Parts: sequence; C-alpha cells; structure tokens
Amino acid sequence: MKKSSAKKGKSDKKIKELQCTEPEESHPEERGEEHSEELKNVDPTMFDGLCDRMLSALCLLQTSVSEVLDVKDELILQNVPSCVQAQLSLSTSRLFRSLTDLYVPTTELARLVRIFGPQWEQKRQILEQLQGEHERLHRLLALALQRIQHLESQVNMSHPYPQEIL
Repeated sequence: MKKSSAKKGKSDKKIKELQCTEPEESHPEERGEEHSEELKNVDPTMFDGLCDRMLSALCLLQTSVSEVLDVKDELILQNVPSCVQAQLSLSTSRLFRSLTDLYVPTTELARLVRIFGPQWEQKRQILEQLQGEHERLHRLLALALQRIQHLESQVNMSHPYPQEIL
C-alpha cells in the first residue's frame, strides 16, 4: 500500500507543477513605457475571452491527464502482466510529456496575445481606414475621368473638324 501512495504522490506532484494559472502579464506602464493615445481607444480585453477559453481547455486537459495517471497507478497495483504495465507506463508518460511540452508555449502564446492584441486591433482599424480612403479616392478619380471624357466628347462635337494649329 505504501507503494501506491508513493506512486500516487509522484503523479500528483507532477500534476501540481502544471498549475492552471495564467502567466503574469507584462504591462507597458510597469516597464516605464506609455501607451499611445490611439492604443488607449482600443479595448485591451478584446482577446481575453479567447485566451481564457484556451487556458481553460488546457486546465481541463490537465485534469483529464491527472485522472488517467490515477487509473494507471491503480492498474499497476493490480495483477496485470508486466508487459501491459510497461506499455501503460510508457503511454501515460508520453501523454504527460506531451502535456508538459504543450503548457509553456500555450501560456506564452496567451500572454503575447494579451500584450499585442490591442496593437493588432489598432493596426487593423488603421488598415480599414486606409482602405476606405483608397476606395473614396478611386471613386473620385473615376468620376473626374468620366467628366474629362464627357468634356472631351462635347468639345469634339462642337468642333467637328480639327483646326490647324499655327
């Protein structure tokens, strides 16, 4: 029985290492930087929902892996053939390794999205404004070209024969 509690303690310790906490955010104010005026107009929490859902899914995955590790520990204590025990241990250790490999990039990605998300949104808004201005200028240019062509046709109608230039 001591073997069971020792193994269970090890797997619980490994799972507890992967806390379901959000990484600390780096705020520009804390680094001595200031936001530009336009950046303050953008909602800084626009990507929080996406980050929260991703981190929540990661926590659910961690909980599920913890349950699988507990089942593995119980199965190893049963009278299971050693080749099955070895395969079970290898499979669950690969699963746990994959989870730990996924944890750091996922939390870093969430942190970066929270930091740079408002800047992405600001640039998207600027690009939309530029596109709108480009379309407006394109319409004005097309209208001016139509007017020039219309005036040219009127001039050609009023003077059917070209005059010689002296």
